[in-house]
Formats: sequence, structure tokens, C-alpha cells
Amino acid sequence: TKSWFAIDNCGNESEHVSQTIFVDNTSSIKIIPPKDIYLTCEDENNLSDNEGSTKCEESTVYYTNGGHSITFEGYEYDPESDQTCYTYTINSNIDPEISHSMIGDLDMMDCATCVDGEARINKPDPTTQAFGCKWDEGIKKGKSKTYVICVKGHPELGKISTSIKYGREVSTIEICGPASCESTSPPEPHGPVFGKPEVNVDCPVDYEIVEGDVVREDLDCGYVLKKSWYAISSCGGKTEPVTQHIYYIDETAPVIKPVEDKTVSCDEKWQWDKPEVADDCSLVSLLEGKSETVQLDCGYQITKSWFAQDECGNISEPVSQTITVIDDTAPSFIEVPKDLTLTCIEDMQDAKVEAFDNCSDVKVTMTEEMTTSENHGCTIVNMDRSQEESPRIGWFQNMPGANSNLFNVESGNFEQFDDGTAHFYGVVSNIHNDQLAWEFDIWMRGGYNWDDWHALGRGYKNAGIAGNNYKDWTYYEMDDSKDNTLTGLRAYDGSLLTLTHNPTNYYYGFQVGLNANVFTNTYGMSGWFFYSGDIYYNNKKYHRNNINSDFNLNLGCTENSTGCTTTIVRTWVAQDECGNSASMSQKITIHDQSVPTISTLDDKFVNCDDDWAWDTPDVQDECGKPQLIEGIETRTNIECGYQMSKSWYAVDACGNQSDIVTQTITVADNEPPIFIGNPQDIQVSCGESMPDFTPLTAIDNCDPDVKVVYTDSVINENGKHCDVANMEWSNESDPRIGWFQNMPGASSLLFHVEQGGFDQFDDGTAHFYGTVSNV
Repeated sequence: TKSWFAIDNCGNESEHVSQTIFVDNTSSIKIIPPKDIYLTCEDENNLSDNEGSTKCEESTVYYTNGGHSITFEGYEYDPESDQTCYTYTINSNIDPEISHSMIGDLDMMDCATCVDGEARINKPDPTTQAFGCKWDEGIKKGKSKTYVICVKGHPELGKISTSIKYGREVSTIEICGPASCESTSPPEPHGPVFGKPEVNVDCPVDYEIVEGDVVREDLDCGYVLKKSWYAISSCGGKTEPVTQHIYYIDETAPVIKPVEDKTVSCDEKWQWDKPEVADDCSLVSLLEGKSETVQLDCGYQITKSWFAQDECGNISEPVSQTITVIDDTAPSFIEVPKDLTLTCIEDMQDAKVEAFDNCSDVKVTMTEEMTTSENHGCTIVNMDRSQEESPRIGWFQNMPGANSNLFNVESGNFEQFDDGTAHFYGVVSNIHNDQLAWEFDIWMRGGYNWDDWHALGRGYKNAGIAGNNYKDWTYYEMDDSKDNTLTGLRAYDGSLLTLTHNPTNYYYGFQVGLNANVFTNTYGMSGWFFYSGDIYYNNKKYHRNNINSDFNLNLGCTENSTGCTTTIVRTWVAQDECGNSASMSQKITIHDQSVPTISTLDDKFVNCDDDWAWDTPDVQDECGKPQLIEGIETRTNIECGYQMSKSWYAVDACGNQSDIVTQTITVADNEPPIFIGNPQDIQVSCGESMPDFTPLTAIDNCDPDVKVVYTDSVINENGKHCDVANMEWSNESDPRIGWFQNMPGASSLLFHVEQGGFDQFDDGTAHFYGTVSNV
């Protein structure tokens, strides 16, 4: 402002006039906006209020059970002291009025400050039985008081307990308050915030910066946030606004998660594992690539790829998955032949085994391995125990129709094999009624010695006679993989019982050896079993279940082989085109115990000039063709001929031998030789010379070399003949000539003569002959 006035020469002044020039310095205010920011769309837009939200709101009113109220007024953080203070107003609304107040929890009292109150830290208040800040001052009805609790750290809201005592009542409720003793650090911004503009002023002027709202503007692939500022000077001027831009542009490819490769079997159902995709800015699509297949030696590999693309065209790196399809599974057999036990190799049938494969053709091959071993057998003999009424081998309980539990053996064997197994079989019948009969068939396994048996925690049965013999016994288990049975005979026909080992834990076994039958000092066996099944007797059925019975018997053992065991192991191998193979085996055990049969031959009688030949016996065997063994020919001369004898027997491949049969050919010479020519008797007178001897020849139908013997004899020249007569002796009851001892059927030793003679010759010999008979 400038003023003027006029003055003349006389000194007269005019009125003053003035001019005011207003200078507006608003234009000198220069606002420089913050730099624009370029972000990706996944960066967090944290331009909203950074104070955070909470479940606890200011001015929240909580009412106690009695009707008093507590208002949470809010909190305030002091950066200088790094402390947050929480304010509460307690209103006494009814009678009785409030006498005590307790705010807080024990777990936050270590760092809490009770403004104008008392901190209870390590024990409950005796009045309110609560922890925390206690104010003992009362609050009259209709009045209120404000209390403050301060806690170190930044705001962190939670729930704390508050107790109000009024009269004799105490009411405790949960209200909003500090969450813990140690609050977390202040939250850090997760994303950019708008900056503050710089202000340059060329001329002194007062001004105020006015901040505009945040404005969002969508872009093709993202969006932009705008914020503007302008200045208003004290002169009332207003600057042009300036703007900061924060661009959120989607330039990031979607995220695609890799998928793992996998290997599957050729018959396994499989599918592709689709990769997971994600994008922070827009929708994303999963795009599939082509699949490629590569053939392998035994299978193939197939590979497929994927990539992700968002709405802005950003494309991820591709991921792929490779599925390897292989044939790693062995073929499977359609049916597995069971192990067999046969009595004859001729009973063995061919087994056709087939297999299938999940991926390719399969080839099945079979091999056989045969081994033969001898088995040593013992004849089963009844045990004769003095305390029992009859010899027996079995003690069978609950047999219908039997008035005794004792059963004796009719026939049977006990055979032991090289593989530790044994076969116990035969026929038994009741000692009082042989129509109550069973055929027993039991297979055993193990063949343990005492050390191995005892190592299993097992023992032996003994009635005081075992001594140390048990150490030499053989111990068996009943083989539950085979059929062990009692099959009914005669009155029990149609019955079938199944046998199992007793006890079931095999503590006692079938024990074989000296004194092993428990009761007698003999070589034998004993064993215990349960039988179950149906017994048919007298048109009635008797069901039995787990009946305890046993065997006690003697064994008549020899070292001779009673048969042989042939074991044939058939092994099948199934192999597919990829070399995967599976195998299985069938064990066929053949116990050849059958003895060959041989026919008997009739003896023959022939004349010495007859043509004859040996007959050949017929031989048969249940298990193949046995071999006929011939013995040597023997000759025995008999009166007027001779006898030729020859023996045969049959033996099979297992050494089972038939009975021996013999044929005797008696060659009889029943016709005397015939002289060629017949000499005439000659009579000479006493004193005449004897004529010369004329030799004779003879022929015979049996003997080509007939010996003609010529003898001269003078009959009874100077000889003496006496008749034999009985002697009479007064000391004997009858006349007699002979005293013969030990004659069967004779009641006397005396024999008298019926006729007889006594001739004496010149050469000192004599002939005593005749007939006698008992007196």
C-alpha cells in the first residue's frame, strides 16, 4: 500500500490518497508429487487404514450378572514409552453398590501397570478370588469410575477376566483387553503406500496441503491407483493438483506346480495327474500339450506336457509327466496242484498246469526230480501190561457198543523214512468184540532227537520206567497237513473220525524207543490224540468231538527194508515275454509197500524116458512189473529115480519180495532092465564040475549103462537056522522078546514076537529078523 498527498507553495496540503497492490504468493507454491510406482498385481495394496481391525470395538458395554456394567473405552499407544493403555469405565447401576473391582489375568500381570490400583501378581485376591489389578474404592449407585491398565508394547487385543464385588456377590465376566504380557511389534506395511509430495515455496506464504481420495482405474491387464494433492495458501489461492500413480500391472506368469513321474504295471489303470495352477491377478487356464510315446523293451513310456496362461496372456513354463508302463508282474498259475501221497507210481497222473499273464503271452515248462529212499519198518505188537485185562495197542474212549476202552492190533506197521516222517497204519478191534474195528492211518513229521525236541520247550511221558532212555528216543508230531483218520470196519462200517495231535501245543509227542510205550520195559511207541466225527453203530449216529485217546504198543522192528519211498518233485515255471517268471512245485510221495504176488506151481511125476520142462510162475505187482528171480536146480537121488527141484520169487523195484515157490519134478524108474537072453537053470549032481559062467547083457529104458553083476552063492552051506520064540520071565507080566522104551501109545515096554528067525553063516555073520507087537 502506498499513499500520496499534494502541497502547494503556500504549504497547503491536500487529502491523502493511497493505492493498495495485493501480491498473491500462491503461485510461488510448487508441489512436486511422489514418483509413480509400478507393481505387479500380486503386491498387496495396503493403502487402507493401517491401524488394523479388531474384534473389540471402542465403547463396548459388558453387563455383569448383577446388572452393573463395564465399558471398554478403547486404547492408546504411546511411542515414547512404548506402552499401550486400555481404559475402562465401571458403572454402578443397582444396589448393592460396587465395593471392589478387579481387572486382568495372571499371565499378563508381570508387565501390567495398574493406574491408581494394586497389582496382584502371584496369588488370587482374597475378596474376589481373581488375579489382576484391584481397586478397593467403592462406586455408589448411579455413579461411575474410570480405570486404566497399561501394558508394554504395541496394541494387541484379546479377552481378559473382570470381577465386580457388590455386597456378598462376585460376578466375573470376559471383556476386551490386552492379549498378553508381551505385545507384538507394530505391523509392517505389506505393500507400498502413497508418498507425501514435496513443497517448494519461492515467497513466504502460509499454506495447507489438501489430500485427495484414492481413485482406482482399471486397465486392460491390471489397474492403477491415483492420489492427488493441492495447496491452499493463506491468500485463498489454490494450486493446480499433482497426482501420484501406483500401477498394478499383471506381467507375471501363472504358477504351475510340477507333477511327479510314475511307474505303473501294464494291467494297472492309470490317469494323468493334472498340475495345479494359480495366479494372483486373474483367472488362469490349464492348456495341454501333445503326448508322446516311446516303446521300451518290456513296456513303454508316455509323456504329456501342460502350461498355464492367465487372462493377460502371461504363460508359465511347461511342466511334464512321464508315465512308464512296464511289465514287472510275474505270471499267475490258474490252478496249483496239491501234494499227493500215493502207494503206487502207476497211480500218478499227468498234471496239466496253465498260467496267465496280465501283459503278454506266457510259456509254462515242467521239470521232474525223482529221489528214492528206503524206509525201515516195524511190525505193531500188542503191549502186555499186567494191570490190564488183555494185551492191546489202543485206549479209545466213548466207543459205542464197547464195554472196554482197550483195542488190540490185528495187523499193522510203523514205518520211518529218511526225511524224518513216519507212517503208522493198521487194523485194530476191541478186545471183547472184534466186530468193533477200525482201520487207522496216521502220518507223522519231525523225527526229532531229544536235544532238538527239548530245545522247543517240550517233554516226554513217563510212568517211572524211562530212565535215561528218553535221550535216545525219536519224537514225532502228527502231521496236520495230511489226513489222519480212523475208518470204521465191520460194525462201525461207514464211520470216519479225524485225528489231531494231543496236546495241541505238542508238549508231548509220539515217542519211539526203548520203554517209550510208558508202561512196559520193551521197545515201543506211545502217542496221544483227539478224535472227532460221526460213528455209525446199530443204525444210529453218534457224534464225537475232541475225544482224548492214545496208543501204547510194542514194536517188532527189523533192519530190513519194508518198502521204499519215491519222491517226485514237479516244478513248473511260467515265464512271460518280458522274462518275469513264477514257479510252483508239487511233491508226490509214493510209498511202495505192496509185496508182489507169485503163483504156486504143481509138482510133477514123470517117467525117466519122458520129456519134461519147468513151469514158469506168474508174478504180479500193484506198482509195476516185478522181476522174477530163479533159483538153481537141485537133484536128489531117490530109490528108483531122482527128484529135480527149483525155486522162484518175485521182487519189485523197491525190494519188496514175494513168497518163494518151489516146483519138484520126480523122475521115477519104475521099470527094471531087460536081459538080452535068458540063461537056463542048470542042475548038476554032487561031484560034477560047475559049468563056466556065461556073461549076460541087459538094457533099461532109463539107464543107458546097465551094470550086470554076477555072483555065485552057496545057500546055507554048513549054515544053521533057528526060529525066534518069546521068553517067559516070572518077573514080567507077559512073555516077550523085546523091551522098547518111549513108544508112543504103549502102556507097556514089552513086545512079543509074532514070527521070526535067526540064521548063522560060516563067515561069522548072522541075520536076525521077524515081526513083534506090544503085549
